[in-house]
Amino acid sequence: MIDIFADDAFSIRSMTASANIVPYVPKRIGAMDIFKVVPENTPVAFIERKGTSLSLLPTKPRGSGETTKRPANRRDLLPIAIPYVPYDDAVLPSALSGIREFATEDQLESVVGIVTDRLTDMRASHEVTHEFHRIGAIKGIVVDADQGLTELVNLFDAFNISQEEFFFDLEGSGENIKGVCLDIIAYMEEVLGGNTYDHIHAFVGATFFRNLVMNEEIKTIYNEQTTFKWAAVQQGTGTMGRGTNQVTFGDITFECYRGKVGSVDFIDSDRAHFFPVGVPDLFEEHYAPAETMTDVNTPGKVIYAQQQSKDWDSGMDIHTESNPLMICKRPKLLVLGHTGTEEDPS
Repeated sequence: MIDIFADDAFSIRSMTASANIVPYVPKRIGAMDIFKVVPENTPVAFIERKGTSLSLLPTKPRGSGETTKRPANRRDLLPIAIPYVPYDDAVLPSALSGIREFATEDQLESVVGIVTDRLTDMRASHEVTHEFHRIGAIKGIVVDADQGLTELVNLFDAFNISQEEFFFDLEGSGENIKGVCLDIIAYMEEVLGGNTYDHIHAFVGATFFRNLVMNEEIKTIYNEQTTFKWAAVQQGTGTMGRGTNQVTFGDITFECYRGKVGSVDFIDSDRAHFFPVGVPDLFEEHYAPAETMTDVNTPGKVIYAQQQSKDWDSGMDIHTESNPLMICKRPKLLVLGHTGTEEDPS
């Protein structure tokens, strides 16, 4: 009998490599490529805050030697703990039953195939968790998988700021909606200062999106454009394509984001989350090293995987982990839109 656990195919480095090259279908935000991946050597990320301000300069008499002193920039480091997300499974003898004959040499191949299948499933769960954390970074609050009961990172509290909110009267006129869009653009550009951006994007819930595109004035505009498929919206079939429902109005692209796992919605149905696209390094995803002696103080990888034999050769334990921190480095640019009353957004 060959010792499968001694084979290099099951070393921590080989299994980690396998977990990271298993093909998967990128989720919507991951596919947008707006998050910069940053490997960390420790389980804490330090975000540098640097503030600058503009001011009007007073004149001084020539030859007087008087001047205005430039104030020092506010600059400090903000430590944020990187979440730890482990996920385990096991391969038991029953999984190999009937696959091989006793003492044959195809045992390794059979186990490799089973472990690869398990890693594929486990990788998919890690990846959808990353997407959930990315949408949290776009909202400004990254929450755990307990339907938002546990906050992992609150960027507004961390930066000691409050989120800007805008009320959308989607049952009113299109002009009202356009006015709010212009107000959001003006706010974004004021916060951005001299920084450039490509466009403003909004991930919105299903109810918000439907009420937006069914607004009479907006519907009139888009009925004249053959690129927008109104039949699916009017019939309520939802066949416009998950993750591809988009309209651009008031120079803002609204996209219906339908991410959901079980009973956990990624975005509340009546909310919209606005952010600028094209601002360098605005969003980052930091990965800490695994909680192992092998990987301590090394640059973090997206996902780690390793195995160990159960007692009495009764099977194989598979351990995966990912240590992701998704953040927005300028959370004042994260704007909330809602359809509640102007006084009560809930």
